[in-house]
Amino acid sequence: WEAVLAGQKVAQRYFVRSGLVRKDRLCSFVPSGFHPATVVVRNFTELLQGLAQLGSSQLEVASKKAVVKYVLKKAQSSNAHGIRFLTDAEAAQLLQIHERRRRANWSFVWILVAAPALAALASRWRRWTRSVAILAPMLAATAWRFSSKCCWPVEWAKHELASPESSALYVLQRNVQPWLHSGRKFHLRVLLLCVGDLTAYVNRDVRVLLASGRYTDGCGDSDRLDVHVTNMGVNKAVSDYSETEQNIALQELGEELATKIFGELSDVLAKTLTALQAAGRRHFFTLPNCWELFGADFLVEAGTARAMRLGN
Repeated sequence: WEAVLAGQKVAQRYFVRSGLVRKDRLCSFVPSGFHPATVVVRNFTELLQGLAQLGSSQLEVASKKAVVKYVLKKAQSSNAHGIRFLTDAEAAQLLQIHERRRRANWSFVWILVAAPALAALASRWRRWTRSVAILAPMLAATAWRFSSKCCWPVEWAKHELASPESSALYVLQRNVQPWLHSGRKFHLRVLLLCVGDLTAYVNRDVRVLLASGRYTDGCGDSDRLDVHVTNMGVNKAVSDYSETEQNIALQELGEELATKIFGELSDVLAKTLTALQAAGRRHFFTLPNCWELFGADFLVEAGTARAMRLGN
């Protein structure tokens, strides 16, 4: 890199491009209206705060028809590694458990504070009566705190974010209601070539990558990755995957829609790169003797190309 920075060599990647390839930073540069609402999450407490910030409520009850409403992704990962979807009911359940645990903890604190007063009040009682008067509330609060209603679901208790030693960085996003093709969710893979300081080219051969499962079959099931994940690497593991049917050209959505979407996504990419350059080199360090090919992923919502992720 010393030779590259001195202009003596050409490099096929940029010195710094974290603003493009990290999900926790990209969301700051994509133009408004073309990126899902995003919260950066470093631990389980921030996950709960993020759910509330994105609109989840304890009032959302499980009796409703479940809808996948949130998606949790690693800030630096690819091929859907570590991705987790949540329905509105699952998010509400986590917030309900958090509130129960908070109340149980405060109950225990108040009982400890009130213990001396209880002891003084019971000083004229028999010894075993005094013990019951003091210990019974403590035992009741402890039993409530560690009851099943205050315990996290197993999959979340073992999640990386729940570990105090974890240095993981995730992004929590509101799930985009997707445009469907042949009844299946899809995303657009766009090749973006950045050259020098800075010219950018968008490849017209935009690919439409489809999920394996029909959306209506699993839209309310957060575990159905074959329905919610459109990444080719994940779907190739599905037994009935068909590359000819699940990796198609943008034009197969219809020429008029394809033209509209290509214009919109090109505009989104141009404005994102402009914002990155304006933010300074710590986000995107461009040099005249560097170039790099990036893959940009878009979801389509209500006929509008909406940026989901950019990655190299």
